[in-house]
Formats: sequence, C-alpha cells, structure tokens
Amino acid sequence: MHIKRYQIYMFRSCVSCQQAKKMRHKKSPIGPFVLPDANFAHIHIDFIGTPSAFEGIKYCRTIINIFSGSAELIPTSEMTAETTARALMHVWITKFGCPVTIIFD
Repeated sequence: MHIKRYQIYMFRSCVSCQQAKKMRHKKSPIGPFVLPDANFAHIHIDFIGTPSAFEGIKYCRTIINIFSGSAELIPTSEMTAETTARALMHVWITKFGCPVTIIFD
C-alpha cells in the first residue's frame, strides 16, 4: 500500500481525527413546512441509492405524503425526470389524485 493511501485510510478510520476535523460546510436550518389541510395534497419525492444493483434496479424513488407520513417506494433503474414523471402518474396520481404541491430534493 502506498504511504499516501495508508495516511488517507488511517485518517478516515481514526475516531479522534474525525472528531477534531473542522466542519467546512455551513449547515442551513431546515425551512418550515406548512402542514397540509388535506390528505394527499402535498408530497415529497426523493431518491435512495441502493448499495448494489439487483436485476438492474439501482435506485428507489420515495414519494411521501406529508399529511399522513405514508410513503410509496418505487424501484427504478435510472434517476431521470421522465421516469419520475411516469412513476408519479402511474403510481401516485392514479391512486390518490393530483397533489397540490410536489417538493423535490
């Protein structure tokens, strides 16, 4: 193992080094969300990457209903606007109707 790789490995695995490391990124406070007055009116959409692909599935699209906190998980092989729109139409809108607000991460 090269000395540079060894140093990187040691610094990343050292708990004391990680605790002493300065945070360079300022964390923004989470913005306030207005609680919806109707079920299925406001949703959040996000992607989760899977550790390994299974039968071509690399990602999981999540659609969360803010009112109830319920979620729909949709496995997908790509993260594109087209597949997101198609999944939203076939999985969410056909079941629950068109939401008033959609928030993407």
